[in-house]
Amino acid sequence: MLLALTFLVIVVGVVVGGILMYSRRINTTWAADAEQLGLRYSRGGLISGPKIDGTLENMPVEVATIPERVNGYTLTKTTVLYRSLGVGFHLDGTTTDSGAFEDRFTIVTDATEELRAVLTPARKAALLELLDSHPGLEVTDTALSVTTTGSEARSGTIATTVRDLVATARLLEEG
Repeated sequence: MLLALTFLVIVVGVVVGGILMYSRRINTTWAADAEQLGLRYSRGGLISGPKIDGTLENMPVEVATIPERVNGYTLTKTTVLYRSLGVGFHLDGTTTDSGAFEDRFTIVTDATEELRAVLTPARKAALLELLDSHPGLEVTDTALSVTTTGSEARSGTIATTVRDLVATARLLEEG
């Protein structure tokens, strides 16, 4: 009985230690990427994940972990806001296969003709290029978002994603 209890304590210690080490790694990665971008970083804990926010090139940026309700996964969502394009719409990137814009995005709008005028060839090309690099892309009239599974732990990935979103948002604003 004592041996089983000792084994259980050791297993629990190893699991808790592993969780703490992973949490520290994520916090270190997020802090470094926030510093690289000149954005604010808020440390995550055992219950809440880390958060990065602020303004980059005059565009509000937020990177946060969110719980996925169906499967219980943690997701990392990176969002960049930009000036409204003046047409209500929502685009979901559905695949990274090659194909026409309409084949690669699910498009939801009540203003089809207005959206067609807003989505110029240059804007479509920029969104397709962004989708190639960042599956999970969502586009609205005022925001670009990329959602990935898990808490991002790879150094530099958040910074790259934010920079890519800001560059595309800038192009969307400029036309």
